[in-house]
Amino acid sequence: QEVGGSIPPSSTNLDSLQSIGFIRLKMLLCFLFKLY
Repeated sequence: QEVGGSIPPSSTNLDSLQSIGFIRLKMLLCFLFKLY
């Protein structure tokens, strides 16, 4: 799922927010693993 595409207002708003949060969580975990 691409971030920032043409997203309908209320139908996939929650799903896009959850996917963005999941991607950020994965990036944060990868960043922490690179530190240690």
